[in-house]
Amino acid sequence: MRSVWSFWSRPHEHARKRVWLTERHHLLSWVLSVETARRHYPDTALVTDAAGARMLVDGLEIPFARVSTELDALDGSDPEFWALGKLYAYAAQDRPFVHVDADVFLWSALPERLAAAPVFTQNPEPFEPGHPFYRPERVEEWLRAEGGWVPEEWSWYLRSGRPLRGDCCGILGGRDVELIGRYASEAVRTAEDPANRAAWSRVPNRQVDSLCLEQFYLSACVERRGRGWSTCSAASRSRGRPGRRPPPGTPT
Repeated sequence: MRSVWSFWSRPHEHARKRVWLTERHHLLSWVLSVETARRHYPDTALVTDAAGARMLVDGLEIPFARVSTELDALDGSDPEFWALGKLYAYAAQDRPFVHVDADVFLWSALPERLAAAPVFTQNPEPFEPGHPFYRPERVEEWLRAEGGWVPEEWSWYLRSGRPLRGDCCGILGGRDVELIGRYASEAVRTAEDPANRAAWSRVPNRQVDSLCLEQFYLSACVERRGRGWSTCSAASRSRGRPGRRPPPGTPT
């Protein structure tokens, strides 16, 4: 299984670097994340832009087996949608993989039941309508009011009567790279399509809605298509104190 990281530098410079105590802590987290995961999954890959490659490869000399700067294609994209870099990385995979956030440390290999699953994520995040971070119903309302659209699975899931959830993508991967690729490409199109861009510009706090694009929409695709689904316990991930997670929507 390939281990994959992604880094789109513009959202980091735009706002997200402020979530770290210092930039040194951010860089140290990158080193620890890669070094812990590559003990188990040595086929490592980084999907980034030119600025990210200078920082992580030229500067830190992190020994990724493969480096792509295809996120330079996002140069004109809205940095509020910080998840776009991750979605591009998901869509680019052509073999079973695990994408690892830079604040995720895989002290142990993933359990075999996860590694063999069509799709897996870190953990489910159930929510009720009106949630402050997951607001897919409001996003659909805003976009349609301005002549925009949301994917079929998004609308279906909202109206299905099933309990709603996002799925935390601190880790995301699986063997069904076709399903993951279709989901990721459609999520990117939802953010980038010209028919939606004017509508998105009127949506307040779009950083929050990156959660819907990445995590709610993934859940909707899996529920709609009825594929296998697994989640990883928080014990496989450390962010701050082991076994504890930030609330949904906390920037990372």
